[in-house]
Amino acid sequence: MRFTFDNSAENPRNPSVPPVRVRAGNRSSDEMATLTLQLLAESPQARKALTEAVSRHRVERYPRSWAARLNLGAILAEQGALEEAATHLRAGIALEPLNVELRMNLGAVLASLQQFPEAQAELEEALRLGPGNANVHANLAQLEGMRGRWQEAAEHQRAVLAANPRDTRALRGLGSALQRLERFDEAAAQ
Repeated sequence: MRFTFDNSAENPRNPSVPPVRVRAGNRSSDEMATLTLQLLAESPQARKALTEAVSRHRVERYPRSWAARLNLGAILAEQGALEEAATHLRAGIALEPLNVELRMNLGAVLASLQQFPEAQAELEEALRLGPGNANVHANLAQLEGMRGRWQEAAEHQRAVLAANPRDTRALRGLGSALQRLERFDEAAAQ
């Protein structure tokens, strides 16, 4: 698609005499040409491939964009490409070290890779940067559960529930952690 604008004095339909510079905007005298393409993927796999391709293109085009790194890292993590996801998330953190989302996502990826100390460090830093962030608490609860640290998992689930008392995942997680603690206490008493 090609849009051509003629705001010269030679254009008899030019509303401005003498001609004025036209800028982008929402007024009828502004330049408002747009082209929108909407795609419908044939399958969920095709949608994922398209989303990944767009995200990769954004990283190539804007290598200093932490948001592009975050998006690509999240997509790769969802697809199970955990090592590559961690690489992009770390690159994002190098660009924006105080970003809670980057650190939280990297912590979750490292937990999935069973790199527990590193995951713990990233998630604790995310919580320091965003105190009370329920999503960070949820990730910490999951990590503590993976490590068999049920008291800590229960504390993080309680923090999630303080923010959202109807969070069913946190309710189930808290119940599971408390049940495991109870079994541990019974075993220790015998």
